Amino acid sequence: MGPRIWQKGSMLLHRSRGQSSLSSWLKDIVNHFWWCCKTADSYQEFLELWLGLLHHVTNEHRWVLGSCQHVDLESGGTQQWLERGSMAHEALKSIVRNKRWLNEVHKYLNFRSTADLESFQNHILMYASKRTAFSPPVFEARMLLAAMDYNYHKDRPELCKSDGSKQ
Repeated sequence: MGPRIWQKGSMLLHRSRGQSSLSSWLKDIVNHFWWCCKTADSYQEFLELWLGLLHHVTNEHRWVLGSCQHVDLESGGTQQWLERGSMAHEALKSIVRNKRWLNEVHKYLNFRSTADLESFQNHILMYASKRTAFSPPVFEARMLLAAMDYNYHKDRPELCKSDGSKQ
């Protein structure tokens, strides 16, 4: 039976003998990609952050041209580090350095979260339901009221339980 292929966005991961340790890193690799897209202001900066992944997975957090930007890791973590030069590490290298895929990365570099916009849209629905028709002046008044209410509440601190933990 041939190797299995996982597709995550544009990244293809071949599952072959000796590469099973990569499966525990998949979520972290995808998260690192989106973090790089969010953090980088240029393609060159993205490339430096993205290629740092190859060092991080081998438990090397400082190297000649850079270092990881995470806080110091506690020893005894559950993640299994890859051995430099192992089949899994070489497979990851071929994915991370894939020229065809890297040529498409520029499309993701303006990554921005839409969570705030979605929250505002939900706030509008509280004031102007889609199930009800409003005349233009009434609709405009409801939109303004929704915007004022949203702006008033958006920077409020999170609700806490009596023990001080966030609810």
